[in-house]
Amino acid sequence: MKKLFAILFLTVALITPVLAENDKILEVIPKVGYVLSPELTPKEGSSVSAGSLLSIGAEIFFDTKVNLFLGVGGMWGQDTSVKHSNLDMGFINLYSEAKYKFLINISKKESLFVYPLLQLGVGFPSWYASNSDDVKEVTVVPGFYWGTGIGIEYRNIVIESIYGCNYSKNRYKERNFGDDETFYTEDDYFSDEENPFSYTAFRINIGYKFDF
Repeated sequence: MKKLFAILFLTVALITPVLAENDKILEVIPKVGYVLSPELTPKEGSSVSAGSLLSIGAEIFFDTKVNLFLGVGGMWGQDTSVKHSNLDMGFINLYSEAKYKFLINISKKESLFVYPLLQLGVGFPSWYASNSDDVKEVTVVPGFYWGTGIGIEYRNIVIESIYGCNYSKNRYKERNFGDDETFYTEDDYFSDEENPFSYTAFRINIGYKFDF
């Protein structure tokens, strides 16, 4: 999945200039990002921080001609270690997005756009944990993703600051202990457990916009 996303990112960056036309109604924006100190917060318990990480992504926007741009995009974030645990975690987010551009004149010859943005979609978790005698068959399921922030577009350079949140849950079988474990069947010996959690972070993106 990660290799496919990287290939898609490079393909968009290489072929978009070839597709450029005079009547420009679409924007394609490859991006690289830096995710600042994400936090994992279980439904029951306190937040645990994780290390900062890199991300790559790309978005396609349609110009509605009223300063509103609607589009779709995706972002892959590398796995990072969650502190005080044996867990590495990351997300691939696929989302729809809307942004509204405000023109700001900074001089007689220079101007830029400032825009608020909103992303809504689904996050696919990437999960790795060291083996444990107390856990069997751990599964992390996809969940809702949202992000909101602000961006600046100067000429074709795009810089964004986004706060985002992924909702997910891990499902696993946990070992039951008793006075005499020899009387447990495998179904009795492990009980199904579910742990909802959220994964929040600030992200700084830098991208280059291609119009066509």
